[in-house]
Amino acid sequence: MKSRDTKNRKPLTCEDTVGPYYPVQFLDDDRMDLTVLHPGLAHRPKGQQIVLKGRVFDINRKLATGVVLEFWQADANGMMRGPHNIGSPALDPAFDGFARCRVDGKYCLKTIMPGELAPEVAGEAARAPFINITIFSDGFSRLVTQAFFEGQSRNAIDPVLQAAPEPVQSRLVATRLNEELDGVPVYVFDIVLAGDGETPFFNDEPILEDQA
Repeated sequence: MKSRDTKNRKPLTCEDTVGPYYPVQFLDDDRMDLTVLHPGLAHRPKGQQIVLKGRVFDINRKLATGVVLEFWQADANGMMRGPHNIGSPALDPAFDGFARCRVDGKYCLKTIMPGELAPEVAGEAARAPFINITIFSDGFSRLVTQAFFEGQSRNAIDPVLQAAPEPVQSRLVATRLNEELDGVPVYVFDIVLAGDGETPFFNDEPILEDQA
């Protein structure tokens, strides 16, 4: 039996995307500027505006195309908007904290520096500022990570960041650039989906209370 001819074999595609089946209405909702709640609205969210940008790499360290990113973060008061606190007076009414986009290897999010999140368990330390990032791509259902920020004092005691092995903690910290975009500080957070330098990912399955 003759061996298979592999001369014309194409390289493997990246093992990352949900597409190319994105419905038009899904893409219409893409929004990557959280400093404007609605076009024409004069109110702006509280807090320091920042830009978080970066690249998404596949296992071959090439830019991963057709990736969907979702971002979810606290407002400047440290409040994460969700079903459990809708209507809370502590929420910033000019900030919803959620963004989503389809990217071809690069992304750029304009937002505000998240506030320190109050601990879920009494007596624990407040969380360092961070942004949740969920990645949808071909080859997996979803990946979840968190981007922390260089220079934040609470990074040293944040329970999630410190739970990662010390050699890879830096992969969860966005680096502050010595430049600004329209006067706004810029942070860089690259995501490596697999292979050398892989970004640490977390299990985001909900913890259900024991009803027994």
